[in-house]
Amino acid sequence: MDNATGGWGHINIDDVNVQAKLQISTLTNHDFESGKIGSSYGWTVISGMAFSNAAITNETTYWGGSFDQQGTYHLWGFKNGDEATGVMQSNTFKIGGFGQIDFLISGGEDINNLYVALVRASDGKELFKATGSNTERYSRVIWYAADHIGEQVYVKIVDNATGGWGHINIDDVNVQAKFGTGQ
Repeated sequence: MDNATGGWGHINIDDVNVQAKLQISTLTNHDFESGKIGSSYGWTVISGMAFSNAAITNETTYWGGSFDQQGTYHLWGFKNGDEATGVMQSNTFKIGGFGQIDFLISGGEDINNLYVALVRASDGKELFKATGSNTERYSRVIWYAADHIGEQVYVKIVDNATGGWGHINIDDVNVQAKFGTGQ
């Protein structure tokens, strides 16, 4: 507002910023709440027997305590046995917002054979990887992928481990999609 009329009776303004509302993507079935996997449910089994509808469970406890999952359903790799191996991936999505991706992970600890990865769709490069910590209790992992905003990517779950702790668990995969209008 400028109601001044004398000397210096004006105002200058530049670079007005309005905070936008960040929208989290609608990555299909990001939290396995459909109780199913498959391409129409956002997750495609690429190979093996480690991932199937039998691994989607509503169990809240395991032999040593509480999973602390988000919601009702989650992917418990142990349901198909520690000997089962395989690869599953999410539908492709574009990284937006500030580039943050977070999820819950548990299960075996083996970064080379048992992990969750963020993969660039154009060349298959694994940009980030995380593994469990030999516990069934979930912990949250956060990836800061701001350098990849605008790129098409997908989440890949790999289980090439057998024997004790030869499984991985995942739940509540959140992806920043875009900025909306401020509210």
